[in-house]
Amino acid sequence: PGSAAGAINLTTKKNLSNRRGKKAKARIKIRGGSFGQADISSYAIKPLQDGSLMLAAGGGHKDGRRSNSYKDKGNFSFNWNRKNENQTQYAVNGRYYHVTHGCPGPEDNRTPDARQYYDKFDLDFQTKGLMGELGNYSLKSYADYKDLRDKSQTGQKSTLEVYKLGIKGEGNWSEDEARALRIGGKIEQDTVDHTITGK
Repeated sequence: PGSAAGAINLTTKKNLSNRRGKKAKARIKIRGGSFGQADISSYAIKPLQDGSLMLAAGGGHKDGRRSNSYKDKGNFSFNWNRKNENQTQYAVNGRYYHVTHGCPGPEDNRTPDARQYYDKFDLDFQTKGLMGELGNYSLKSYADYKDLRDKSQTGQKSTLEVYKLGIKGEGNWSEDEARALRIGGKIEQDTVDHTITGK
């Protein structure tokens, strides 16, 4: 309304064509079975401006067929990614996993008090982009942590911890399909600490 001399100005929402058909969605699954089995898993994905966010989580329990053969587990993960106007991509990923279970032992020598616990967590950041007109690059930094704990029938405990920090990257240059140059590198530090062997 209010246009003059046939001039009409239409303004659309930013990136409307790129977001068409992209809707937030989520799902949850619940499952049960014999021997006390119960599992639940879920995820949700939400489109964002030039990217998306995903969350996922789950857990479960199972009694097992024998005494002290139960198992409990859980997990959580997320992903965030984005691509800007010059085609540079960014992504952040994180994952956590936990499991606890008993160790029943053989039929003739049962171990009702033996246990094992395991935790794993990792986080990484990735970026990809263009270098001039002929090249592209990728760069990833990451951190991992693992924790394993064992309790024997006698009450003795053993632990294993692993820490990992690193960064790796790669560059590619190609003028045509016949010739290309690729350069990559990686730096990583691993720390291992065990009850028996030490660091």
